[in-house]
Amino acid sequence: MEDLEINVSDSAVKQIANLAKMQLELQRKVEVAEQALKDAESELRRVAEDLLPTAMAEAGMKSFTLDNGSKITVKDDLAASIPKDRTGEAYHWLRENGFGDIIKNTVSVDFNKEEDTQAAELLKYCHEHMFPATNKQSVHSATLKAFLKEQMAIGVDIPLELFGAYPFQKAVIK
Repeated sequence: MEDLEINVSDSAVKQIANLAKMQLELQRKVEVAEQALKDAESELRRVAEDLLPTAMAEAGMKSFTLDNGSKITVKDDLAASIPKDRTGEAYHWLRENGFGDIIKNTVSVDFNKEEDTQAAELLKYCHEHMFPATNKQSVHSATLKAFLKEQMAIGVDIPLELFGAYPFQKAVIK
């Protein structure tokens, strides 16, 4: 095999280096902006859910109108999330106390690629026994991408628009 000599102009190398620097700087700006958003959301929650309600309670106020016409009202609210290690106990309590109807059951069965017949049989069984079952079919995006790349590499003519696919180039700098 012959050694190939590639000549790249200094201006092309400078342009590539400058664009790489620009990409890195933009990545950094996005990271800084995302962190600033998280910080602002956290500070907003602190003011709205702690500082302002506390100040109004200390002043004996349930509502307050600012000079610009904005009205501040303190309302009761609730956040809830069952801890994972208490799920069984919480569901048991709900059922025992007549609230089991708020628990939603979603039954899902995964079938392999060659098990279409078994999937259809289970769906038919569910319908016959009045279970409102549905069959959601999908192709995982990574599987589709790998399939398309593989088929294109061996020269198969793929209707890319049918799959919402388009080739592009992407610079990745780590």
